[in-house]
Amino acid sequence: MTTESDDLVGEDRGSWEAARHAILERRLDDAVTTLRELRRTHPRLPCIHAALGLAYGLSRHYRRARRSLQRAAWLEPGNAVHWFNLARVCGKLGDHAGVAGALRRALKADPRHRKARASARRMGLLDEESLDGFDPLVAPKPVPPSAPPPRAERPPAPATPAPWEGEPEVDQAIVADEMALREARERLGREAASARVVWIVLWLAVLAAAWLVGRWLLTRAG
Repeated sequence: MTTESDDLVGEDRGSWEAARHAILERRLDDAVTTLRELRRTHPRLPCIHAALGLAYGLSRHYRRARRSLQRAAWLEPGNAVHWFNLARVCGKLGDHAGVAGALRRALKADPRHRKARASARRMGLLDEESLDGFDPLVAPKPVPPSAPPPRAERPPAPATPAPWEGEPEVDQAIVADEMALREARERLGREAASARVVWIVLWLAVLAAAWLVGRWLLTRAG
């Protein structure tokens, strides 16, 4: 998931492995607690900042994730994974300039990074003529002032974002089965509640009828 973890030994190594498994199992609070402890004793180890940024990002604490990933990228600027995940976080925060800058640095570190290239292409930043160059990104072409405004069109459906680097894939079939099961349980609960209401109304009607009959019999007897 990250690099330079061989510098961790003994208890710190065990804590690092526990944090990695916690991220994979989505126990993100546990991962953050462990990684913050490791950061105190190893403040210059980029893998810890990168893993902490990943844990923050997956738990949607995007500003904290950005700080951690910026630190990881500063300590290890040649690692494209740090820059790609930083671009993801900047996108979540609406920082489009930060996305472009982080993708530029990711592709400088690894011009063949597949996910960074795909994201850059979607943003219209990739120069297809410089595939082997050191900097395969180009600035967007400005619109001339005299050009007429573009005609409003229906926006395209948003593309499914690429997963985080290091994030395990999710079995969509299992997710669909769980959603269907949850919907079935909720439907059965609603039907059971409706049936209880019907029975209560029927019992009240029977009691009311019995009371009326009793009153009528008492009246006749009097």
